[in-house]
Amino acid sequence: MATTNIELDIENITGVSDADDQFIVSAQKFVTASVPSDLLRWAGKDTVVGTHGGDSSPTLISLPYASDHILDVSRNGFSAREVPETMKGFIANSSSLHLATETYPKYYLTAGNGVVVKPDPSDSETAIVNYIDPDNIDDDSDLRNAVIFHASSKEFEQLSTGKITDWSDLSLPVAPSSPSFGSDLSISSVLPAPPSAPSFDAGAISVSSSAPTYTKSSLVLGSAPSISDLSISAVAPSPPTSPSFSTPTISAITVSDTTVGTMPTVSTSTVSNVGSPPAYTKPTITTRVSFEDFYNLSEDGNPFGDNDPGAFSGLASPPASPSSPSISSPGISTVAKPDALGNAPSYTKPTVTSQTAFASYWTVADFGDSDPGPFGLAASPPTTPSAPSFSTPAVSAVTIGALPGAPNYTAPVVGGDAAELSSLDDLDADNTIDTHADQPEFDQWFATAGHLIEDEEDTELAAIQIQKINAYISAYSQAMQNQLNIFNEGNAVYQASIQRNIEQARINAQDAQQEANLKLQEENQQYAATLQKYQADVSKYQAEVAKEVQEYTQKLSRYQLELNTVFQAWQKTESDNLQIFNSDIQNELNEFNKESAIYQANIQAEIAKHQTDAQEAQKEGDLTFQASIQDYSLELQKFSSDISKYQAEVNDYVQEYSQKLSRYTMEVDKAYTAWAKTESDSFQQYQLDIQNELNEFNKENAEYQGKLQEAIQQAQLDAQKAQQQAEVDSQKVTQQAQISSQTKITQSQLDAQDAQQEASLKLQKENQEYSASLQRFSSEVQVYQANVASEVQEYQQNLEGDLNVWQLERQTDLQKYASDLQNELNEFNKEQTVFQNELQEKVQEATNQQTKDSAEYGAKLQKYGNEIQSYQADVNKEVQDFVNTLQKELQEYQSKLALYNADLQKYQAQIGEKTQKVTSATQNAAYYSNESKKYYEWAVAEVNMYIQNNSKMINRTIAAQAAQR
Repeated sequence: MATTNIELDIENITGVSDADDQFIVSAQKFVTASVPSDLLRWAGKDTVVGTHGGDSSPTLISLPYASDHILDVSRNGFSAREVPETMKGFIANSSSLHLATETYPKYYLTAGNGVVVKPDPSDSETAIVNYIDPDNIDDDSDLRNAVIFHASSKEFEQLSTGKITDWSDLSLPVAPSSPSFGSDLSISSVLPAPPSAPSFDAGAISVSSSAPTYTKSSLVLGSAPSISDLSISAVAPSPPTSPSFSTPTISAITVSDTTVGTMPTVSTSTVSNVGSPPAYTKPTITTRVSFEDFYNLSEDGNPFGDNDPGAFSGLASPPASPSSPSISSPGISTVAKPDALGNAPSYTKPTVTSQTAFASYWTVADFGDSDPGPFGLAASPPTTPSAPSFSTPAVSAVTIGALPGAPNYTAPVVGGDAAELSSLDDLDADNTIDTHADQPEFDQWFATAGHLIEDEEDTELAAIQIQKINAYISAYSQAMQNQLNIFNEGNAVYQASIQRNIEQARINAQDAQQEANLKLQEENQQYAATLQKYQADVSKYQAEVAKEVQEYTQKLSRYQLELNTVFQAWQKTESDNLQIFNSDIQNELNEFNKESAIYQANIQAEIAKHQTDAQEAQKEGDLTFQASIQDYSLELQKFSSDISKYQAEVNDYVQEYSQKLSRYTMEVDKAYTAWAKTESDSFQQYQLDIQNELNEFNKENAEYQGKLQEAIQQAQLDAQKAQQQAEVDSQKVTQQAQISSQTKITQSQLDAQDAQQEASLKLQKENQEYSASLQRFSSEVQVYQANVASEVQEYQQNLEGDLNVWQLERQTDLQKYASDLQNELNEFNKEQTVFQNELQEKVQEATNQQTKDSAEYGAKLQKYGNEIQSYQADVNKEVQDFVNTLQKELQEYQSKLALYNADLQKYQAQIGEKTQKVTSATQNAAYYSNESKKYYEWAVAEVNMYIQNNSKMINRTIAAQAAQR
């Protein structure tokens, strides 16, 4: 059958693009399963012999689907009667009284969806089953609204499930690998070989020490910290399941003139005399420095200007919720009890034997010698020691003594107006070498030698000129060595003074620190001794309390035994009296039933007439009630469309605000890091104050808990006594209610409206319970969001702390490595100075003692000295190049680290965005869940209304037929 309009209505209500056909089929089956078969005869459909069976082949009729909604089974036009499957042997046995015949066929149902008709059908005498087909609940059906509402409920339930977003882990940015600062320092310069000593006499040069070597330093860096992925331990709450509302049954109606005793009430036991619970006095935190004042901004100024998106506001106004429907009953008057043929017989209730209260049966005060009375402690708790007050010893600042002035190196003076020995200038006049003014100009001596060789071709003069140059260079070298010796002497005195002042400052600092440590250790030992004494007092107090509790428990056990024995005797006496009272009730009831039978026969005719009047009034009220519901449904549909429009406007605004907030959050995080370090130091002191206050609170709470337990035990004893008395009174009232129940039968049909109201209240209660579960789910979602935010914040703080520690360790390692390089270089220079001094000393001795080959050997030594200086310069250059390369690598690594920090901030922003999406999805899921519940209730209401309307029409027809007869 056509369900096109049903599908369109579902799509308009839910907003889905294509309604699920399976939901419509399920809704049709829900309606057919909820409505009695007698009220759905119009939806019946016959089986087809060629498709479903019912002839000679096969004789078994197979329904399209398993169902017990069978309206009729016929064979060859004769209606068949259903029998249980256990009778299948009898209805097919010719010797049985239950044999099925062609005129009176019978059938039974098999497992699954089979129908067996006896006698077996044939090709000329076929069997047909008329069953209710759910497909007939279509666009033209009176129950189409029930199908629409039920399918819409399923669509909303599917939307609710689809809106629950799982938390997917985001990719944590990869930390940069440990930097590779290249290979260790390698000196490529080759140490020059010293010249071979000439064959001197006894005064030959012998250098005892070898040339110094440079020892390279090694750089060892620790591995980068291992950063674990963010793991959310909080568990998202499960949304509440769809409600399953039970169809309330109409309870029996009480006749207005019947009086039933009131149920006893149990008096409330109160817990008193426990005092006030201890109050926790929170410590006062040090005055905080706001983030604004930390950066000396203007009062209420915005540190980031237009980047601050401001408070989340400016949303479109949500549509006004439709007012709750005011659907009132049309006010059907209650039909008076017919009494045309005499008054109803009266029931004379017997008199029960007077009850004896337990307090009157036995005086509780007789157990005075065993009543332990209220529980009280005689032991006194020890006094909690006061919080320690550790003084922070003041360690005076240690200063390093004034340092002497550092020595300066004075280079020898070069003769003439030349600045360096390597200066080369032409002669002041071409080929002029005998000018007296030019003789001290060293920079022209090389030009003079060139002139003698190339122009004059006088090799003897040229050789003399070269010897003159060498003699001047040798004299300059001696002067340079003399200046270096003076500098080294001053430098040695300067370094010794520095070391002496540093060592004295270190000794003074150790003395001050040791004195402070001894003072703090003394205070710590004194407080530890106080705590040990307090622990011993607490152990003693606990032993005394345990002893008193054990004594009270033994007394209480004896008292309970005596009280229970007397109570059992009293209970047996009262039970015998109630049995006698029950016998009297039965005798009176038999007499009442005899008179009631006559009375019931007389009023049946009057009841039929009044039922007809009541049904007509009920029908009129139902039509009014249905019109009110239809008006409210239209109002809800308009409200749903307004909600959809409002949600679209809110989503646009939230997206724009999220982009601004992401940029603002990135800037605030950069500035927050510096401010958080300042505030964390203050919070450490505040946490210590909190611990002290918590210790004080725990002491007072221990005393309060003892008093509270004592009062609770007393209240429990009082509650047990009141409960026992209430049970006795309840049995008495129950007996009286059973006596009055016989008079409720004749009035039940006349007060159907009141019973219906009671059923509505029960359904309302189930609705309120489901609403409460939704509210609880909402609160769990809020707690879950707070836990997720707390775990994300804790992860960010831990990650930031690990990165800061790691950066400080790397900087410390690199600074130490640079210091080691400088120390090794200083050591090399010191050894080089010693070696030069010794070498120069030996050269001088050899020069003074030997004259043979002095010029040749002096030239070799001079060459070797130059090579040593060149080697030292090369070593210094390579060391400087290595330090520059190391600094470059360090800067590159810091750039990578800054990029990693930016990625990490981006990751944190993604975490915040993901949290916001999960929150929004959870709210949408709750909304769709409420819509699903609402439309399910409407579907049930449509089915119930259909059943009530048709049942009343059937009853009215039956009553009319009975009146005609």
